[in-house]
Amino acid sequence: IQTAVTMCNPKKAQFVEKQVDMVYYPITINIKAGMYEESEIKIISERITMKGEGIRNTTIQNNDSSCILSIETDNKFSIEVISGGGLRLERCQFINISSASVISVDLSDTFSDLILRDCKFNQCTNTLEGSIVITNSIINDPTVSKVQQILISPISTFTRCEFTSNIQNGGVNFLGNYIQIGFVQCVFDSTSTISYSDGWNNPNGNEIKYYSFGGCTGNASSEQISISTTGSLYSSIIQAINQKTQGGQSLLALQIGSGTWEDDGLMIGARSISLQGAGVNETILMNKITTRIWLACIIGGNFAIQNAQLRQASANLFYGGLLLLRGDGIIDLTNVVIKQRELY
Repeated sequence: IQTAVTMCNPKKAQFVEKQVDMVYYPITINIKAGMYEESEIKIISERITMKGEGIRNTTIQNNDSSCILSIETDNKFSIEVISGGGLRLERCQFINISSASVISVDLSDTFSDLILRDCKFNQCTNTLEGSIVITNSIINDPTVSKVQQILISPISTFTRCEFTSNIQNGGVNFLGNYIQIGFVQCVFDSTSTISYSDGWNNPNGNEIKYYSFGGCTGNASSEQISISTTGSLYSSIIQAINQKTQGGQSLLALQIGSGTWEDDGLMIGARSISLQGAGVNETILMNKITTRIWLACIIGGNFAIQNAQLRQASANLFYGGLLLLRGDGIIDLTNVVIKQRELY
């Protein structure tokens, strides 16, 4: 890849000296599936697109302690993802990026993902909308159910990312219509915030915000709650997880007593939640036949179930399965039995 980029970079002095604007010379590099170990790749061209064959199929990693991509300050964005594409970055650091946003992403396509893990944005000066600008122009059809919207929605998740000591708009800015997002154990200081466009000012957008933050700056510490039909402060799982913000190393542990529980449609989102039952024959969790929705949906978070029986309801319309994982995140099952609900 380094050789391909070098060949595409401008060679003539008139390009380097900006006598010719390289924005009018777009370059595309198609990268086949595989693992590519690269040393520093220096990008000079203003408009260069790298197209892989999928986030899980094409991987670029550094083969030493140097960074993978070194991008000259002439560029409008350090990284730009066009509609129809996706991006996964791990252990990347962006320092002193100026005059433009660090990452610009257009997620105006179904099943598009932006996944960032352990990335740092420090001392960046942003004259545009933010360090990371995420745009979605998909118009959400009110006739499509919430379940179907979540199944195909673009996803943007951030895990253990830090936004510190930036100047002006140093955080993440979501433009256009709402998408599914997740922030897990992220750090934001006073120079970096998360902002939303008017397309998020509706019941669906507001609901997404409440389950999309887990273990971030100012969120709650670990907590343990008991749930039972009698003698407990909480009598339902939905009630117990409402407005909770544990995530990452901070865990919300629910001790669920014996009985059959039909608390379906649980939006775990970016939070860390553990359901600990009394045994596979004592604690039964299932989704309702009438609602046609999953038991739990995880978007960047961590969801664990122990010592319980799960029963899944069948439906004539696909709803994603009993446990739905989108974007990033973990599902951990220990001593769990899964059965078809209609057979019991």
